Amino acid sequence: MVTIGCVGTGTTGSAIAGRLASAGLDVVAWNRSAEPLTELVRPGHVPPPR
Repeated sequence: MVTIGCVGTGTTGSAIAGRLASAGLDVVAWNRSAEPLTELVRPGHVPPPR
């Protein structure tokens, strides 16, 4: 499986990461603050930040 990294999950980055995850790709996302990642952390989307 292909793993895609997304740095920055603001308006554009979160939309891109969500669509990639919905397409079945493994997405790893990072953002300076954890709050924007909460919308992406759900089944079928990106794993929670560490």
